[in-house]
Amino acid sequence: MHKKILYITFMFSILCCSSKDVYAQATANDAAALHYKIYQQALSLNDFGTAIQSLHYLVAMDSVKYGNYEDTLAILYTQINAFSPAYILANRLLTQKGYSEIRLQIKGIAAKNMSLPIEAINAFNELFNRTNNPAYGMELLQMEYGIRRIGESIVTGNKVLNALPLNDSSQVNMPRLQNQSIQSVSMRAAVHNILGLAYLDLQDKKSAVSHFEEALKYTPDFEQAKNNLAVANAMVSNTGKQK
Repeated sequence: MHKKILYITFMFSILCCSSKDVYAQATANDAAALHYKIYQQALSLNDFGTAIQSLHYLVAMDSVKYGNYEDTLAILYTQINAFSPAYILANRLLTQKGYSEIRLQIKGIAAKNMSLPIEAINAFNELFNRTNNPAYGMELLQMEYGIRRIGESIVTGNKVLNALPLNDSSQVNMPRLQNQSIQSVSMRAAVHNILGLAYLDLQDKKSAVSHFEEALKYTPDFEQAKNNLAVANAMVSNTGKQK
């Protein structure tokens, strides 16, 4: 399903803004100005490794003056999928400097990719509660259902549906049936599909059928939902025959 790509554009815009702050302080010092210039040049080439090294020089040079750039380092580590240092930095900053959306977002993304599902769930749960952003709720829903927290995933799924505007056009990527490619579907359809699966796990077949049908209203060619609806209908039919 969709991963950190959902947030990369947002993080990169923060990265560009933070580079202006780096410049404002770094130009007062020749060595710092050189490291900033290298950072800026590396960033323009998407050479995140060199950009990271330059920022580390700045922080090491004066941790008080340039310490704020650890947030930028956490973003850069996330950009190159270096999730362990990204997680450590984000967690440390949250502990020492307090909440910010980007810090908690990085912690959640890193934890998810480091196979730390409980920490990832806690991070995205807090993000969703603080912002009511359905994108965070969708991440939370997928992770909760992934470790079969069925009751929690039903509660979260309904919260995400309530958070989505009626005319929302958000899309998420879902694997096709054979997992060989992905399919773009509406977020609302994806939520209904997961809710259907959750109710199927609870043996509530009628509720499952209802949610799969809702998913197909929003994305008629949604492969997963079509298959799940067929399975649920067959289960309902078999139950009727047994009676």
